[in-house]
Amino acid sequence: FCSSKNFLFTKYIIVSFQVTETFIMLKIAIFSGLISLAFSSSCTEGDWTIAYNPSQCDYEGGKFTITCPSKSDAGSCGDRMQSNNGLGAGYYTANIQSAPGSGTDTSLYLYTYGRNNNQDQPWNEIDIEILGPQVGGGQSKIWTNLWTGFKVQHGQYVTLPYDISQSGHDCAIQIAGTSSNRTIYWLFDGSVSRWMYYGNFGDVVSTVDNKQFQANIVLWGSADDSWSDMGQLSWNSNNFPIYAYFQNVQLSTGVHPDPDTFAVGVDKPDWEEIAKYPNEIHGSNLDQMMSINKDYFKKARNDKVPRLIHNE
Repeated sequence: FCSSKNFLFTKYIIVSFQVTETFIMLKIAIFSGLISLAFSSSCTEGDWTIAYNPSQCDYEGGKFTITCPSKSDAGSCGDRMQSNNGLGAGYYTANIQSAPGSGTDTSLYLYTYGRNNNQDQPWNEIDIEILGPQVGGGQSKIWTNLWTGFKVQHGQYVTLPYDISQSGHDCAIQIAGTSSNRTIYWLFDGSVSRWMYYGNFGDVVSTVDNKQFQANIVLWGSADDSWSDMGQLSWNSNNFPIYAYFQNVQLSTGVHPDPDTFAVGVDKPDWEEIAKYPNEIHGSNLDQMMSINKDYFKKARNDKVPRLIHNE
């Protein structure tokens, strides 16, 4: 048995512990909130989350501004925003002004959902990538690409008659997703600069139909020159910080009318040819697609359109 004095002392200890515990939990909550504020970003509103470097992104007045603060620290350069919703057929666009100079990659692309750019397993990807060294002198050479299977690329440069690091231009990926139309279009200022049929790639068809793409808006910097076309950030001669801008970003899912404006030198899809040979690769300027050995090309039966038999 305990005395009444001991009993009161015990109650005092219990009450004190409860008050102290509440105070500690309150301090933890406040501290967690401060951490959350420190690492949050205005860019996480709405459709987007940020994979890394949230402090490098700001959203105001319909414009995402992504910062690369120093050429001596590639790890702090830019960030990657990724859409919250899964995407399939649709029209995905942004008005982009790219970051200038060596070692920069300003991108709008679609990637297999939830993979966080992991490449340990097969994935699909559709790219628009603006590499700093490929822009200047009044023109921009922009890398477009489709990834299929496991690390199989179907890349092609398109050349545009303006410097996209000096002013913004509309860049878009349109995916047609009906049983009779399996086409990807790469558009710049509303004009198709490249298209490619994907109906012969079963993995891409599945990703589109099951809405398993995730949109990404990215600026990143390279610490080395492993991609020689991109160079490395330490070679960049611009005054830092430098910026990439994304405005009027729209993720519009569903079936859209096929575009009817094509850049000079880009032939429109030949639907009869595609329907006749659905297991072959079809696209614009296939002789410029870097993943294909030109020796493998076979002339179509009308001897006009180069086609490639796909045997994956």
